[in-house]
Amino acid sequence: MNIRRLPGFIYHHKIHAGCILVALILIASLLHHWGIICTNLEAKRHVSKV
Repeated sequence: MNIRRLPGFIYHHKIHAGCILVALILIASLLHHWGIICTNLEAKRHVSKV
């Protein structure tokens, strides 16, 4: 699929695009929760508490 056609795909297939987006967010949040993905948010929380 050509990258230029992506906005048209999202416009015409809103439900599919929304499901793909939700699935990606869910996978990313699960990987972060399991500790596979690390972010700087933990460090920022620690610094803000201190």
